[in-house]
Amino acid sequence: MQAADAAVQRHVRAPLAWALLLAVLLTPLFVIDVRDALEPLVPPDRAVRVTGTAGDPGRTDLPVSYVHPLTEQKVDVEVVIWHDRLRPSRPGPVPLVVDRDDPDSVWLAGDRFPAEQNLLAYGWWPLLPLVLWAMRRWRAGSVRRLEQADLPSYAVLAAVTPPRYSAGRCLLHLYEVDAPPGADPLCTVPLVSTAGVALAGPALPAEVKGVPRAGGLVVTCVAGLVLRPSARALSRGGRPRPDHIEPLDLPAHVPSSTPPPGPLPSGRPWWALAGWRVPLIAASLLLLAAVGVLTWQGSRQAATLDRDGDPVLARVVTADPALFELEVTYRDRSGRQRKAIAPADYPEEFTVGRLYPAVAAPDGGGSGLVRLLAEPYDAVEPVVWGSLPLLLTLALSARWLRDRRRIDTVARLGPWLPVEAWRLRYDAVALLRPGTHQVACEVPVEPLQLNAMTNVGVVVLLEQAGFAAPGEAVALRHGRQPLSVLGTACAGS
Repeated sequence: MQAADAAVQRHVRAPLAWALLLAVLLTPLFVIDVRDALEPLVPPDRAVRVTGTAGDPGRTDLPVSYVHPLTEQKVDVEVVIWHDRLRPSRPGPVPLVVDRDDPDSVWLAGDRFPAEQNLLAYGWWPLLPLVLWAMRRWRAGSVRRLEQADLPSYAVLAAVTPPRYSAGRCLLHLYEVDAPPGADPLCTVPLVSTAGVALAGPALPAEVKGVPRAGGLVVTCVAGLVLRPSARALSRGGRPRPDHIEPLDLPAHVPSSTPPPGPLPSGRPWWALAGWRVPLIAASLLLLAAVGVLTWQGSRQAATLDRDGDPVLARVVTADPALFELEVTYRDRSGRQRKAIAPADYPEEFTVGRLYPAVAAPDGGGSGLVRLLAEPYDAVEPVVWGSLPLLLTLALSARWLRDRRRIDTVARLGPWLPVEAWRLRYDAVALLRPGTHQVACEVPVEPLQLNAMTNVGVVVLLEQAGFAAPGEAVALRHGRQPLSVLGTACAGS
């Protein structure tokens, strides 16, 4: 029962990995918020204090008008107020801090971004997996206490079926002991592990503790195998009682031999079994490298324009959010009016007709290079987005490597037992319960090895290390030749 106990522990601890992943992803956001809270809303080298006129102070965002010191244009904006104590009590003059390079960046003097502003929005996300972990731990304790309690058990019939969807859990259906074939179950219980019981097989005589009805907590014993639930019993989706009733036979297996020698008992090395993961990681690295090179080139071009360009005042003519660009007009050093396209991450945030400080190419605008100072070149965001495919691929590969490690461990430790395997399709075999044609689980195996060993639909004798149940690590070999198992066992369809 050690494998079944390990399955319960993995089921209980799984949300901890989700909580850790969320904490790692959200920590940079919180660090950014803390940094923004420690820094002024406008950098000191660009901050200019002016006096504006406040409108209705009862509105959430305070309407303010002021004259920008560089463009000398009257600007009407709505100011976000982080600390309500700074809100004026009535319309009238109000001290402001404005950005010399961005007329739209306006704040009340003395206001700062609060570090806890976004914490309530995302800080509770890691708590959800922790709550799920606590619920699973409490339920596992309830199941254990029910299993050990001195309570009467009831004779029932039981049948195990594969999950309803690929990421689901195998289901245990409980029937009255005298229920006729085709009868509806008393309840349906999602299982932590099947303990090797056949999937979609005949009805099995069993004993149950607890309340075998919808919403009840039950522990079922089939021929000495304890089937532990992952949740309380369900009322819907039950399978009608199978036609046949067969007691579960547990023959005493004797290990066939010692584990095979060598550092790779589960077959080929992990990098040869990675399949689509290796080219996907390589493609993600190439994508990240391409984004990095383009970003470096853009950063150099922006730095050159900032150093050698002519300071101008650009008036926004049109904004095109689809193309991430602004059409602007400005006067070059000779006084001639020019028209150009300026890049912008969020063009809709710029006001048409407003003047913005900008820098233009020193060739009099012939190259068409213009950049608004309110839109500095961001060399970080493209790299962050470009790294997401790589991070996602590495996360998926990490789970696969964890399963590979489990498979290698059971292959090293053994024991190896004879098992009949039925090749279901080109890349998987079904492990059969001893002396029957009932499927205990499916195991993905490298197709080339299966092609050299047997054909689809043929039963072949193999040796197995590990526990033949969905979700468990199983190693296989044919004679003394290890088979390259591609993942943990599953329930199939």
